[in-house]
Amino acid sequence: MDNYSTDDTYEILRKFRGYNTIIERFNGNKGEARNFALSISSGDYVLALDADQIYFNLTRLIDEYIDNYSNFGVKVGRSSFPILAPKDMLLSVGGWRRLQYAEDWDLWFRLADKCKYLYLPGREYIFGQHNRDHKRNAGKMNLISHYINKYRDIFITGLPVNLNNPGLMVLFALGVIKAIPSLSLKRHYSCLKYLRKEVPSHFQNLDWDLRFQYNLLLFQSERCSDQVFHKLLNDFEKAHSSSRQR
Repeated sequence: MDNYSTDDTYEILRKFRGYNTIIERFNGNKGEARNFALSISSGDYVLALDADQIYFNLTRLIDEYIDNYSNFGVKVGRSSFPILAPKDMLLSVGGWRRLQYAEDWDLWFRLADKCKYLYLPGREYIFGQHNRDHKRNAGKMNLISHYINKYRDIFITGLPVNLNNPGLMVLFALGVIKAIPSLSLKRHYSCLKYLRKEVPSHFQNLDWDLRFQYNLLLFQSERCSDQVFHKLLNDFEKAHSSSRQR
């Protein structure tokens, strides 16, 4: 999916048409673009990637997924966005919603509330290299607008934020104000209360993303009957046991 980029991306991609690829343009936010791609996909399973992400050892990933987790939506690796899931499952929860930011978390929350979201600790099948140059080079007003829009969507999804910077607190407040016309999009997911739980003391040095992943597994382990959540909590302990030594 190309969002009408101003470089030659679309023309370059068109050269690969016919190699089991579909190249499309879509003018909209990330959530809408992902849903459009989902609607025209023909496979039983979907592995969603952003432009700055690549996968390693796809065969091994697919084998592990099909053998063990094919009834779940699985976050693959530490990179922020990728998810591997049955197409029908994604459609059943509404796919991605009309959000530019945090649309990945919003989807994960809906899957977790249905006992269908997994994070596989220690599996690095996906690598993401985020290029921040476009943000550093943006003008001040564009940067402010970026944060306001980002906090608007974060507020709508309910993703907890820790704002120690007074300037960011102001931008968050402006984001909340901007969200008012779209309050119909706001959801109150059951799993959100677990994101605010303190993780075990030996995980205190983990970044916020891993803490949230741990708590989403914990939420489902206490709410859902499938033992896979307990297994992955044990895997999490093994994968991040080094944090005990820090």
